[in-house]
Amino acid sequence: VTARAAAAEAAEQLGLVEERATVAERRVEEAAAEQSRLAEEVASVTAAHEQDMNEAREKHRARIEELQGELTSALESMARVKADGEAGAASATEELEQGLTLLRTQLAAAQQAQADAEQRADKATSDLQRELSAAGEEKA
Repeated sequence: VTARAAAAEAAEQLGLVEERATVAERRVEEAAAEQSRLAEEVASVTAAHEQDMNEAREKHRARIEELQGELTSALESMARVKADGEAGAASATEELEQGLTLLRTQLAAAQQAQADAEQRADKATSDLQRELSAAGEEKA
């Protein structure tokens, strides 16, 4: 009887151990499934994040290229404006110098014409005085 009771108790204990082992196995399987689900979720979130980052990088790269193009265009435009300004300034300076030369020539010609006119006026005055003197001597 004791051996049977001990055997029955051992069988009962074995059933409890098996039941606990089954529960533990189920928990391990559930934990493994949860871990697998979490790993898939992490992989999905990581892939989405990488895609977002790649799109952002591409967007920034395109904007940087656009800004570099605008900067290059602005620098080229500034260089053209500067060159045009320098050429315009050189042309304007040359025109001013030509104008000054022409004015100097005209001034010299006007001064010469004035000197010639004064010389003719002096000669005419002198001739007139001589004629008046000669006419006065004739009357006398």
